[in-house]
Amino acid sequence: MIIKKPVITTTINEITIQFPIESSRGKEFLWYRIDKNYQDFISDQCDAAVVALLIPAMEMDENIYIEGAISERLYRHLTDPCQKILKEIMPFLNSIRIETKDFSHLNHNANGICAGFSAGIDSFCLLNDYYYKDIPNGLKLTHLVYNNVGSHFERGELLFEKRYLRIVPLIEHIQLPLIKINSNLDSFYKDSKDRNLGYGQTHTLRNASIPFLLQNGIKCFYYASDYSNNLLFVGETTEIAHINPIILSQLSSESLDLISVGGEYTRVQKTMIVANIPESYNNLDVCLAPRQDGSNCSKCIKCMRTQFTLEITGNLHFYNNVFKIKTYEKNRNRYIAEIIRQTRFNLLKSTSTDPFITEIDEYCKYTNYKYPIISYIIAFLKFIHSPDFLIDLVEKINKLSIQIMNRLTRQFH
Repeated sequence: MIIKKPVITTTINEITIQFPIESSRGKEFLWYRIDKNYQDFISDQCDAAVVALLIPAMEMDENIYIEGAISERLYRHLTDPCQKILKEIMPFLNSIRIETKDFSHLNHNANGICAGFSAGIDSFCLLNDYYYKDIPNGLKLTHLVYNNVGSHFERGELLFEKRYLRIVPLIEHIQLPLIKINSNLDSFYKDSKDRNLGYGQTHTLRNASIPFLLQNGIKCFYYASDYSNNLLFVGETTEIAHINPIILSQLSSESLDLISVGGEYTRVQKTMIVANIPESYNNLDVCLAPRQDGSNCSKCIKCMRTQFTLEITGNLHFYNNVFKIKTYEKNRNRYIAEIIRQTRFNLLKSTSTDPFITEIDEYCKYTNYKYPIISYIIAFLKFIHSPDFLIDLVEKINKLSIQIMNRLTRQFH
């Protein structure tokens, strides 16, 4: 794979940074588009492209030849330590050489402190700790970025634009500059021969390419942790977030530091922190399968997890404008049943337990929260692999019995 010097073009409103790429896929461009107001932030080094394409190159078993400049510090980490830890979590990757004749030792002496912002639980928690709290100015956020590097899945650029428009009023209220960055980076991951390069397994390096693109104006990039520190480990996994603090510490240049933050909290604790941020009440976005307008579907695994956590912590009523509560209530018993199945009926530990489910279950035990009987019944039926129609029937009977009891109660009172 050959990565050439970036070609930078400017229109009335946007700047496009294109890295010509030659590989076994042919000749193509890796491009980023950014608001013209941030022209002075853009670096003409190849750091961003090498970080972005390291995993695809390792998967294709292609050495990287860089025809532009790269930070000497970053080059050292990418040639050995980063590759070794990536192979620990993705054993199908290959060790490759990275070659260049042009090293940069330049420190741009930038002042910006930046973080990605998606309006999710992790993002709002980061905003709380590094913007709302009273912290030294040298650590406080100065900018946020909203980018398109694969998190919008098959709906790609269309969903990216819709979600961006939804959070613009929030950002204007917060009064932090938001840097919008579009990219075709996801296309370099979709056509891998083993197709093991999904967003969950590769998002750290995808997103890390963004601050390297902006390192003329950004000196520090905070990356919101997915998992609490006790869930970190090095080993084969489909979730790169398990190694974020390790690999982010290795991704740095003479100008830029990348830091994983938020690992001191569980997801339940983060959700409780976010529930104290009024700006989240109309803007929280956690969905894996958003509706056509970009809003939360209220029934995917992330929506259900967030709503149930908000319920058991006494905060769900704040979020009537971002979730369809009736949709949640329709699916609630089955979600609780899944918690019970994984924590009570996974007797032989033959399947792994979702760590977020474990955290929720531990909180429920701590607060003496009682799961409904119907959820235990559904969990048992799932455990013995009962057909779906039987589970549907049980839920209908339960709903009918509740309606009858409610009517009888009203009559006697």
